[in-house]
Order: sequence, then C-alpha cells, then structure tokens
Amino acid sequence: MSFAGRMEDPEDRDYTPPDFKPEILLLVSGKRKCGKDHFTELLLKRLDQKDVAVMRIAEPIKYYWAQKHQLDFNKLLGTSAYKEHHRLKMVEWSIEVRSKNKGYFNVTAIHMADGIGKPIWICVDIRHKRDYFWFLENYADRIKRVRITADQEVRVGRGWNYTEGVDDGPSECDLDDVTDWDLVIHNNGDEPEGLEPSLATVAGWIKSKPGSSSSS
Repeated sequence: MSFAGRMEDPEDRDYTPPDFKPEILLLVSGKRKCGKDHFTELLLKRLDQKDVAVMRIAEPIKYYWAQKHQLDFNKLLGTSAYKEHHRLKMVEWSIEVRSKNKGYFNVTAIHMADGIGKPIWICVDIRHKRDYFWFLENYADRIKRVRITADQEVRVGRGWNYTEGVDDGPSECDLDDVTDWDLVIHNNGDEPEGLEPSLATVAGWIKSKPGSSSSS
C-alpha cells in the first residue's frame, strides 16, 4: 500500500487509467457475505501469486475516510462493528465522489494493489455501475466477469445483517440488473462439487489470458 501515502483528495483531479494493461482482469461481484473473498482465496492457491494484483475498490474509500475523520484504517478493513458503524456514511460519501470523478477509486485501487507490471488483476468487490463501466471502457478486451450469489438465509448464517441504506442502496443493488456475466456461481455451501468446477473455469481463463497476445 505504498501508494496510499500519496493519495490526493478525490475531488482535486480526474484519474485516468495507467498506461499498463494486465493480460486479464477478473471482476468479482456479489452481495455482502456471498463468499467473494473465500472464492478469491481459493483461486489464489491455484496461481503464482507474484503475478497477481488483488484489488479492492473499498480500500481507497476506507483509507481516505480514515484520513478525513482520523479513524483507524486497519479496523475499517476488518469485519468488526467498528467498520459497520461507519459503513453507511462511507458509502454515501463514495457515491458523491463517483458522481464527480468516476475513475478515482478504480485507479487508486490498482496502485494500492501494486498492479502495475503484474499480468493478472483481480478486483474482488465490483459493486457500482460507475466502477463497472469504467473498467469495461478501459479494459474491455481483458475482462472476465464473475457474479457470486448465495441465498439470504445462508448469508445470515455467515453473519450478514440487513442494514437500511446499505443493503437497499447502490453499493449492494447497483449491478442487480446486469445479466451477461461470464460466470454465475451459486455459493450456498451445499453444492455437490463445491466451488471446484467454478474455480477450474476461472483458472482456465487466467491460463489462456485474453490479452496475452497484445498486452501492454
């Protein structure tokens, strides 16, 4: 996260994509407690991790929010009540920033993940249309898109609690009308073969690397 120390106020300037492009960019989407992080952890075990940049759009949001309000950034990264206490206001602020500067969080997340020079990028928390379409506009020939779902009762069992203003807002619902995902994974934990078929499919994409013949 060396880039974090150089972060500027997101309203100060527009952020354009870096000149470097990965060979493949995996966008992972899904609601809270659907299992996005778990799936990514299992996928990383199949990859040479020195080639992978795992980015989270939420990281620059939390970092700047912590700076702005003198909060504990590491606690905001966790799953504690501390983060949940600040979640709604962070979400509201991030939506305001995106309306003025839609590339800021994406570009900053790339740098915070040390993505420049790495052939594989995985964004594990694509949630907003502005973020989603920014990636499509700039990396369309490199992208594969995964949507992970889980039944509500399963998510509750994993610790999810409905929060008004969050679970009925853009951060959870903005991509609900997207239907052309490259892969939809149902992750209730009771599938006969578990996540293995989906992991094999995604690992196959990465091996073939859509942008490898023309990567920058």
